[in-house]
Amino acid sequence: MRETDYFGPRGDAPIFRSLEQVAAPIGAECIECGEPIEEGETGFMQGLVRRGESGPVVERVPVHDSCLLLSTSGHQYGVCLCPEREAEFAGWSKREMALELTRRMSAR
Repeated sequence: MRETDYFGPRGDAPIFRSLEQVAAPIGAECIECGEPIEEGETGFMQGLVRRGESGPVVERVPVHDSCLLLSTSGHQYGVCLCPEREAEFAGWSKREMALELTRRMSAR
């Protein structure tokens, strides 16, 4: 099993050069935001190790590309839940925040 592959339209970021494209897991929940993967969205299938009844179990789970970016780069673009920004994003879902991050990144 490969550690990471991507689904959806191929992006032009260097990471896509080393990954294989797989079928989008339409309807499966994103491991970051919990919302379903929809047709046309881009993301990654990542390995996740969890505790099973008889030991570690490796699963491949989907994550929206923007949700992954939110967890790694959101603060740099002012889209985070740090104390100084908590009020700005109160009531927003993780997915809404991830899409706002994508909008801000595209505007730069």
